[in-house]
Formats: sequence, C-alpha cells, structure tokens
Amino acid sequence: MASQRSWPSLGPGMKKPARFPTPDLIMAGLVALLVVILTPVSTLLVGLLTLRHQRSRELRETRRAAYVEWLIAARRLPYWDEEQPPAGVVKVANQARKRELNDLTAELHILASPAVIQAVNHYIDFVAREDLASQMGGPFKNADEMTDAFGFATSEVRRRVVDAMRADLGVTGVPPEFV
Repeated sequence: MASQRSWPSLGPGMKKPARFPTPDLIMAGLVALLVVILTPVSTLLVGLLTLRHQRSRELRETRRAAYVEWLIAARRLPYWDEEQPPAGVVKVANQARKRELNDLTAELHILASPAVIQAVNHYIDFVAREDLASQMGGPFKNADEMTDAFGFATSEVRRRVVDAMRADLGVTGVPPEFV
C-alpha cells in the first residue's frame, strides 16, 4: 500500500507558499536594486558638481587677483620727474612701469574674458596717446596733483575696464563713484 504524504498544516489564516514571486516581492527587489545603483551614482555626481564649483571659485579668485593687480599698475602708470625745473613734469609712463603693465596685460589675455581684454586694450591705447600729458594740464605743483589729473583724464576708459572686470566676476551693485 502506498502511503500518501500530506502537507503539514499551515495553521489558521496561513496560505500555501506561492510558486512565483508576488508583486510586493518584485517591487521590494526593484527598490533595493535602485538603491544599490543610485547611491554610488548620486555620490559621484555630487562630488563632480562640488569639484566643478570649487574650480570655478578658484578661477574667479585668480581672475580677481589679476584684475586688482592690473588696476593698481594702471593707477601707478604716470610718474613725476623730480629733475625737471621748476616744478615736476608729468610723464605718462617710464619703461619699468610700462613693462609691468604690459606683463600684467599678457596675464589678462590668458585669464580674462574677451570683454575685459577689449577694455584693457582700449585703456592702453588711450594712455599711449602722445597728447594725454597735454590734456592733463599742468604744470603741477606735486605728484599728488599730477596723479589726480591723470586719474581724471583716464576716468572714462578706466571705468569701462572696471565695469568689464566686474561683469566678468559677477559683481553687481557697486556704486559708480567708487571707480
């Protein structure tokens, strides 16, 4: 006589195990798979975005430092010749200051936007004019008076350079009287 095997009793309310996965089990597996895949991908993306932002900030700071250095050199461009009687005579630039401004301009050609380069080149063309010293007036009593006259004579082209530099750096809201 053949014995029949019977399934053990599952108890009240228990169902027979299914042969195929249920939809709930499939969804749980898909969610786990998505978590396993998306966690490293999102970590990588956040890291790349952070590096890009950091690189952008470093480049902006490098440009800002180069812009400030160029503006200082442009302000020091005129010099006072103490040896000319009776008072000093203004000269737009001596060789050392021209060289310094030229070197800084070359650096800007690497770092700056085309708008900044155009404004800087216009400034250099303006101060290289032969009639600039005569436009400034004179004779001057001292170097401060001469520097003020140079600043006034170059204020419009210098403002264009500063505006282009500010736009390149994303600086807004600075009153024009601080140029």
